[in-house]
Amino acid sequence: MNTPAANKLLKLIEEPPAGTYLLLVSSQPEQILQTIYSRCQHLRLSQLSEKDILGYLSKQGLGQDQALYLAQQADGDLGLALEQASDSSELEAFERWFVEWVRAAFRAKGNKAVVQDLLDWSLELAGLGREQQKQFLSYCTQQFRLALLVNYGLPTSKPAYAATQFKIEKFAPFVHENNIEDIRAELEKAQYHIERNVSAKMVFGDLALALTRFIHRKPTEI
Repeated sequence: MNTPAANKLLKLIEEPPAGTYLLLVSSQPEQILQTIYSRCQHLRLSQLSEKDILGYLSKQGLGQDQALYLAQQADGDLGLALEQASDSSELEAFERWFVEWVRAAFRAKGNKAVVQDLLDWSLELAGLGREQQKQFLSYCTQQFRLALLVNYGLPTSKPAYAATQFKIEKFAPFVHENNIEDIRAELEKAQYHIERNVSAKMVFGDLALALTRFIHRKPTEI
């Protein structure tokens, strides 16, 4: 807001019409003119917790797995969670792609034939729209984070993976301090390249093969 506009707003705040309430919302209150800021009553609103969003979505009739996924992805933004709640089929697809990826990565050790399965997987992902590709990469990041928390016995909600019967408790021991940073870095690199229109076939092909290098790495011995 430039200074002339701010001064116009200041006059309205000082002399509002009868029965009028003005709600000013800003994520950067330090940028507001002090003359306006000093005339406002301040309410600081924090992000909603994952538990709050999960509870609200559950009351709207969403299944536990879908509500949990949306709450974890929303990062405190209930509006975003509600926007994504309309397409339950996408969650099932993300689950299937993720499970296919990690299972193939396990089988790829010493089995060159499985590499073709990983390349087929990468071609399927390459055929998606860019926004869906980015959402899937965010989903994968969240699943590896959950596995790490489960591995170290930290409190977290566990999805049931109804579409694939995947057991995160069995997968969790393979996600640890000796490979999680490399896995996260690969996912972030893939996201970066997708946002910049790098060939999706190359991005997901590299990502598919990268996991085969990290998933069999042993935890650090103490």
